[in-house]
Amino acid sequence: LMALGEGEGEVDESMLSSSTPQLRAFDALMRRVSSSEVAGLSGPHLERLVPIIVRHAKQGRSGAMEAIATDAELQLSMLAILETLLSAPGNEQYWPSHTPVLLQEVLVGNMVWKAGRVASTVRKVAVACFYSLLHNGYADKPVLFAIAPHVLPILKTDLDDYDPDPCDPEHG
Repeated sequence: LMALGEGEGEVDESMLSSSTPQLRAFDALMRRVSSSEVAGLSGPHLERLVPIIVRHAKQGRSGAMEAIATDAELQLSMLAILETLLSAPGNEQYWPSHTPVLLQEVLVGNMVWKAGRVASTVRKVAVACFYSLLHNGYADKPVLFAIAPHVLPILKTDLDDYDPDPCDPEHG
């Protein structure tokens, strides 16, 4: 976890790229603890896991537009890990306390429409995370009412997004 920015001391930003063994190991570990065979194993550790995911899945972590392109693969990895964790059984009681930060810091920003294939993939994975969060009932009414003015226009824009199926000969 320290290699991914969790723990004491300085964080080496070069270790926080999508091609590092640390990220691959983190991904494998998160997928393993999210399997139904070990249901509920990741829940007690969400206090440490969610900040790591938030830190690396934020849209344009440095705030600059060029950061979005360089971080896209890492963002996708972290969003995929988040969706896996959100879908894992046995952790239901742990997620509601993390829902506001996930919506505000990660999902809403990544669901905003931007041109390009990479941006489209990031958007789709973020929407899948949003769906899992809602489907599993992790967002209570106050959180939903607070986020609705921000997320509803974004979802409407995403619904208007024409993204042809590459397997469809008529549109692909």
